[in-house]
Amino acid sequence: MLHRGIHTSRSLDERLGDVREAEARGASKRTVALARALAYRENDAREEAQSLERPPGDEEDWRGLDANLLARLQVARPAWREALATLDRLLDASDLARYERTGALYLRGQIRERLGDRVGAIEDFAAYQEHGGGSLTVQLRLAWHWHCLGRTEPAEASFAAALEAAGRRGDAASWQALVDACRKAEATPWSVRATERALAQYPDAVPLLLARYWALARQGRHREAVAAAERAHAAAPDDPLALYARGNAYRMVRETWRAWLDLRRASELAPDDVSIHHACAGVLRRLGRYR
Repeated sequence: MLHRGIHTSRSLDERLGDVREAEARGASKRTVALARALAYRENDAREEAQSLERPPGDEEDWRGLDANLLARLQVARPAWREALATLDRLLDASDLARYERTGALYLRGQIRERLGDRVGAIEDFAAYQEHGGGSLTVQLRLAWHWHCLGRTEPAEASFAAALEAAGRRGDAASWQALVDACRKAEATPWSVRATERALAQYPDAVPLLLARYWALARQGRHREAVAAAERAHAAAPDDPLALYARGNAYRMVRETWRAWLDLRRASELAPDDVSIHHACAGVLRRLGRYR
Protein backbone atom coordinates (compact mmCIF):
# COMPACT_ATOMS: atom_id res chain seq x y z
CA MET A 1 0.00 0.00 0.00
CA LEU A 2 1.16 3.49 -0.85
CA HIS A 3 0.17 4.80 2.58
CA ARG A 4 1.74 2.02 4.62
CA GLY A 5 3.66 3.44 7.54
CA ILE A 6 2.88 7.12 7.04
CA HIS A 7 2.69 7.65 10.79
CA THR A 8 5.32 5.09 11.85
CA SER A 9 9.08 5.20 12.24
CA ARG A 10 9.84 3.48 8.91
CA SER A 11 12.92 4.78 7.17
CA LEU A 12 12.93 7.12 4.21
CA ASP A 13 14.33 4.34 1.98
CA GLU A 14 11.45 2.07 2.90
CA ARG A 15 8.91 4.77 2.12
CA LEU A 16 10.55 5.57 -1.20
CA GLY A 17 10.44 1.84 -1.93
CA ASP A 18 6.66 2.00 -1.58
CA VAL A 19 6.61 4.89 -4.04
CA ARG A 20 8.67 2.91 -6.57
CA GLU A 21 6.32 -0.06 -6.20
CA ALA A 22 3.31 2.18 -6.82
CA GLU A 23 5.02 3.66 -9.89
CA ALA A 24 5.73 0.19 -11.23
CA ARG A 25 2.07 -0.73 -10.79
CA GLY A 26 1.07 2.20 -12.99
CA ALA A 27 0.04 4.84 -10.44
CA SER A 28 -0.51 8.30 -11.94
CA LYS A 29 2.35 10.79 -12.10
CA ARG A 30 0.50 13.03 -9.69
CA THR A 31 0.01 10.31 -7.09
CA VAL A 32 3.63 9.20 -7.36
CA ALA A 33 4.99 12.74 -7.10
CA LEU A 34 2.89 13.64 -4.09
CA ALA A 35 3.69 10.33 -2.39
CA ARG A 36 7.38 11.04 -2.90
CA ALA A 37 6.92 14.47 -1.31
CA LEU A 38 5.27 12.78 1.64
CA ALA A 39 8.11 10.30 1.96
CA TYR A 40 10.63 13.11 2.42
CA ARG A 41 9.05 14.02 5.71
CA GLU A 42 11.59 13.22 8.40
CA ASN A 43 10.61 10.56 10.91
CA ASP A 44 11.59 12.61 13.93
CA ALA A 45 9.78 15.78 12.82
CA ARG A 46 6.17 14.61 13.17
CA GLU A 47 5.31 17.16 15.84
CA GLU A 48 6.67 20.00 13.69
CA ALA A 49 4.96 18.88 10.49
CA GLN A 50 2.22 21.17 9.16
CA SER A 51 -0.65 19.89 7.07
CA LEU A 52 -1.04 21.19 3.57
CA GLU A 53 -4.63 21.67 2.56
CA ARG A 54 -6.24 19.57 -0.10
CA PRO A 55 -6.65 21.54 -3.35
CA PRO A 56 -10.25 22.74 -3.67
CA GLY A 57 -12.35 21.29 -6.45
CA ASP A 58 -15.27 19.07 -7.26
CA GLU A 59 -15.22 15.58 -5.81
CA GLU A 60 -15.72 14.31 -9.34
CA ASP A 61 -12.31 15.68 -10.28
CA TRP A 62 -10.56 13.65 -7.62
CA ARG A 63 -12.09 10.20 -8.17
CA GLY A 64 -8.90 8.78 -9.66
CA LEU A 65 -6.68 9.94 -6.80
CA ASP A 66 -6.28 8.51 -3.35
CA ALA A 67 -7.84 11.62 -1.78
CA ASN A 68 -6.45 10.59 1.57
CA LEU A 69 -2.97 11.30 0.24
CA LEU A 70 -3.66 14.97 -0.41
CA ALA A 71 -5.63 15.36 2.79
CA ARG A 72 -2.76 13.90 4.84
CA LEU A 73 0.19 15.25 2.86
CA GLN A 74 2.63 16.64 5.40
CA VAL A 75 6.04 18.11 4.79
CA ALA A 76 8.43 18.78 7.67
CA ARG A 77 10.28 22.08 7.62
CA PRO A 78 13.68 20.58 6.63
CA ALA A 79 12.11 18.74 3.69
CA TRP A 80 10.00 21.52 2.15
CA ARG A 81 12.57 22.30 -0.52
CA GLU A 82 12.73 18.64 -1.49
CA ALA A 83 8.96 18.57 -1.81
CA LEU A 84 9.09 21.80 -3.83
CA ALA A 85 11.55 20.22 -6.26
CA THR A 86 9.24 17.22 -6.60
CA LEU A 87 6.30 19.45 -7.49
CA ASP A 88 8.50 21.43 -9.91
CA ARG A 89 9.23 18.20 -11.80
CA LEU A 90 5.56 17.27 -11.79
CA LEU A 91 4.53 20.65 -13.23
CA ASP A 92 7.14 20.36 -16.00
CA ALA A 93 5.15 17.45 -17.44
CA SER A 94 3.17 18.47 -20.50
CA ASP A 95 0.49 15.79 -20.26
CA LEU A 96 -1.06 16.79 -16.92
CA ALA A 97 -4.83 17.07 -16.83
CA ARG A 98 -6.26 20.44 -15.82
CA TYR A 99 -7.19 19.31 -12.32
CA GLU A 100 -3.77 17.69 -11.87
CA ARG A 101 -2.02 20.93 -12.76
CA THR A 102 -4.26 23.10 -10.58
CA GLY A 103 -3.78 20.71 -7.66
CA ALA A 104 0.00 20.78 -7.97
CA LEU A 105 0.04 24.58 -8.31
CA TYR A 106 -2.08 24.93 -5.19
CA LEU A 107 0.22 22.68 -3.15
CA ARG A 108 3.38 24.35 -4.46
CA GLY A 109 1.94 27.75 -3.57
CA GLN A 110 1.42 26.57 0.00
CA ILE A 111 4.96 25.26 0.28
CA ARG A 112 6.33 28.54 -1.07
CA GLU A 113 4.27 30.34 1.57
CA ARG A 114 5.95 28.27 4.27
CA LEU A 115 9.35 29.06 2.80
CA GLY A 116 8.58 32.78 2.96
CA ASP A 117 8.49 33.17 -0.82
CA ARG A 118 5.48 35.47 -1.17
CA VAL A 119 6.22 36.34 -4.81
CA GLY A 120 6.43 32.65 -5.73
CA ALA A 121 3.21 31.91 -3.85
CA ILE A 122 1.45 34.72 -5.73
CA GLU A 123 2.69 33.29 -9.04
CA ASP A 124 1.41 29.82 -8.21
CA PHE A 125 -1.98 30.94 -6.89
CA ALA A 126 -2.47 33.24 -9.89
CA ALA A 127 -1.56 30.38 -12.24
CA TYR A 128 -3.95 28.12 -10.34
CA GLN A 129 -6.75 30.53 -11.13
CA GLU A 130 -5.67 30.97 -14.75
CA HIS A 131 -5.89 27.20 -15.23
CA GLY A 132 -9.48 27.16 -14.03
CA GLY A 133 -9.12 26.78 -10.29
CA GLY A 134 -11.84 28.55 -8.35
CA SER A 135 -11.33 29.09 -4.65
CA LEU A 136 -12.24 31.82 -2.20
CA THR A 137 -9.27 30.73 -0.10
CA VAL A 138 -6.87 31.32 -2.99
CA GLN A 139 -8.36 34.75 -3.68
CA LEU A 140 -7.83 35.68 -0.05
CA ARG A 141 -4.31 34.27 0.00
CA LEU A 142 -3.47 36.39 -3.01
CA ALA A 143 -4.93 39.44 -1.29
CA TRP A 144 -2.97 38.78 1.89
CA HIS A 145 0.37 38.28 0.14
CA TRP A 146 -0.10 41.46 -1.89
CA HIS A 147 -0.96 43.26 1.34
CA CYS A 148 2.19 41.99 3.05
CA LEU A 149 4.25 43.18 0.08
CA GLY A 150 2.77 46.65 0.48
CA ARG A 151 0.83 46.42 -2.77
CA THR A 152 -2.48 47.94 -1.70
CA GLU A 153 -4.17 48.04 -5.10
CA PRO A 154 -3.84 44.33 -6.05
CA ALA A 155 -4.55 43.36 -2.43
CA GLU A 156 -7.85 45.22 -2.44
CA ALA A 157 -8.68 43.91 -5.92
CA SER A 158 -8.13 40.31 -4.82
CA PHE A 159 -10.16 40.74 -1.65
CA ALA A 160 -12.97 42.45 -3.58
CA ALA A 161 -12.95 39.51 -6.02
CA ALA A 162 -13.29 37.10 -3.11
CA LEU A 163 -16.21 39.10 -1.72
CA GLU A 164 -17.91 39.14 -5.10
CA ALA A 165 -17.34 35.41 -5.61
CA ALA A 166 -18.95 34.63 -2.26
CA GLY A 167 -21.82 36.96 -3.11
CA ARG A 168 -22.40 35.27 -6.47
CA ARG A 169 -22.52 31.85 -4.84
CA GLY A 170 -24.86 33.28 -2.27
CA ASP A 171 -24.83 30.29 0.08
CA ALA A 172 -23.96 30.45 3.76
CA ALA A 173 -21.14 27.90 3.33
CA SER A 174 -19.30 30.15 0.86
CA TRP A 175 -19.54 33.13 3.16
CA GLN A 176 -18.38 31.03 6.08
CA ALA A 177 -15.42 29.74 4.07
CA LEU A 178 -14.37 33.31 3.26
CA VAL A 179 -14.81 34.48 6.85
CA ASP A 180 -12.83 31.49 8.15
CA ALA A 181 -10.06 32.20 5.66
CA CYS A 182 -9.94 35.86 6.79
CA ARG A 183 -9.61 34.78 10.39
CA LYS A 184 -6.98 32.18 9.60
CA ALA A 185 -4.95 34.84 7.78
CA GLU A 186 -5.45 37.20 10.74
CA ALA A 187 -6.83 39.72 8.27
CA THR A 188 -9.10 41.39 10.83
CA PRO A 189 -10.28 44.40 8.75
CA TRP A 190 -11.29 42.03 5.97
CA SER A 191 -13.05 39.79 8.49
CA VAL A 192 -15.18 42.76 9.53
CA ARG A 193 -16.08 43.57 5.91
CA ALA A 194 -16.76 39.94 5.02
CA THR A 195 -19.05 39.35 7.99
CA GLU A 196 -20.94 42.57 7.27
CA ARG A 197 -21.69 41.38 3.73
CA ALA A 198 -22.48 37.84 4.85
CA LEU A 199 -24.86 38.91 7.62
CA ALA A 200 -26.79 41.07 5.15
CA GLN A 201 -27.88 37.76 3.59
CA TYR A 202 -27.89 35.57 6.69
CA PRO A 203 -28.61 37.85 9.65
CA ASP A 204 -29.20 35.04 12.16
CA ALA A 205 -26.29 32.77 11.22
CA VAL A 206 -24.62 32.14 14.58
CA PRO A 207 -21.13 31.19 13.24
CA LEU A 208 -21.05 34.42 11.18
CA LEU A 209 -22.21 36.49 14.13
CA LEU A 210 -19.53 34.94 16.34
CA ALA A 211 -16.89 35.60 13.67
CA ARG A 212 -18.00 39.23 13.55
CA TYR A 213 -17.79 39.45 17.35
CA TRP A 214 -14.19 38.17 17.35
CA ALA A 215 -13.15 40.49 14.52
CA LEU A 216 -14.66 43.56 16.15
CA ALA A 217 -13.14 42.64 19.51
CA ARG A 218 -9.69 42.37 17.92
CA GLN A 219 -10.13 45.86 16.50
CA GLY A 220 -11.00 47.21 19.95
CA ARG A 221 -14.57 48.01 18.89
CA HIS A 222 -15.95 46.56 22.09
CA ARG A 223 -19.47 47.97 22.10
CA GLU A 224 -20.05 46.72 18.55
CA ALA A 225 -18.60 43.37 19.61
CA VAL A 226 -21.13 43.24 22.45
CA ALA A 227 -23.95 43.86 19.95
CA ALA A 228 -22.74 41.03 17.68
CA ALA A 229 -22.41 38.64 20.63
CA GLU A 230 -25.90 39.56 21.85
CA ARG A 231 -27.32 38.82 18.40
CA ALA A 232 -25.58 35.44 18.39
CA HIS A 233 -26.98 34.63 21.82
CA ALA A 234 -30.48 35.72 20.79
CA ALA A 235 -30.31 33.34 17.82
CA ALA A 236 -28.95 30.44 19.91
CA PRO A 237 -29.53 31.04 23.64
CA ASP A 238 -28.21 27.63 24.71
CA ASP A 239 -25.12 27.60 22.51
CA PRO A 240 -22.09 27.57 24.83
CA LEU A 241 -19.97 29.43 22.26
CA ALA A 242 -22.56 32.20 22.00
CA LEU A 243 -22.70 32.43 25.79
CA TYR A 244 -18.91 32.43 25.98
CA ALA A 245 -18.71 35.21 23.38
CA ARG A 246 -21.31 37.35 25.11
CA GLY A 247 -19.68 36.77 28.49
CA ASN A 248 -16.30 37.81 27.12
CA ALA A 249 -17.87 40.83 25.44
CA TYR A 250 -19.43 41.92 28.74
CA ARG A 251 -16.09 41.44 30.45
CA MET A 252 -14.43 43.76 27.91
CA VAL A 253 -16.87 46.57 28.74
CA ARG A 254 -16.58 45.96 32.51
CA GLU A 255 -20.05 44.49 32.96
CA THR A 256 -18.47 41.87 35.16
CA TRP A 257 -21.52 40.37 36.86
CA ARG A 258 -23.32 39.83 33.55
CA ALA A 259 -20.11 38.31 32.20
CA TRP A 260 -20.02 35.88 35.12
CA LEU A 261 -23.63 34.77 34.59
CA ASP A 262 -23.00 34.00 30.92
CA LEU A 263 -19.67 32.28 31.45
CA ARG A 264 -20.99 30.19 34.32
CA ARG A 265 -23.87 28.99 32.13
CA ALA A 266 -21.46 28.30 29.26
CA SER A 267 -19.29 26.19 31.59
CA GLU A 268 -22.36 24.17 32.61
CA LEU A 269 -23.20 23.48 28.97
CA ALA A 270 -19.58 22.72 27.99
CA PRO A 271 -17.92 21.38 31.17
CA ASP A 272 -14.81 20.17 29.33
CA ASP A 273 -13.99 23.45 27.61
CA VAL A 274 -10.80 24.75 29.22
CA SER A 275 -11.08 28.21 27.62
CA ILE A 276 -14.47 28.80 29.22
CA HIS A 277 -13.19 27.76 32.66
CA HIS A 278 -10.19 30.05 32.25
CA ALA A 279 -12.50 32.96 31.41
CA CYS A 280 -14.65 32.13 34.45
CA ALA A 281 -11.59 32.26 36.67
CA GLY A 282 -10.64 35.67 35.30
CA VAL A 283 -14.10 37.09 35.99
CA LEU A 284 -14.16 35.66 39.50
CA ARG A 285 -10.83 37.31 40.25
CA ARG A 286 -12.24 40.60 39.03
CA LEU A 287 -15.21 40.10 41.37
CA GLY A 288 -12.81 39.47 44.25
CA ARG A 289 -13.84 35.84 44.66
CA TYR A 290 -10.64 33.86 44.99
CA ARG A 291 -12.13 30.68 46.43
